[in-house]
Amino acid sequence: MRCHLFALEALLHAHIDREERFLMPLLADARADGAGKTASAT
Repeated sequence: MRCHLFALEALLHAHIDREERFLMPLLADARADGAGKTASAT
């Protein structure tokens, strides 16, 4: 049972890490675009 939990935890961590590597640049770009639009509008 414990072995299955460790495997599930490792799988979950790998999935979260992969999503963070994919999403963080997208979120940073969106934030930079939003900040640029806000600064140019004022």
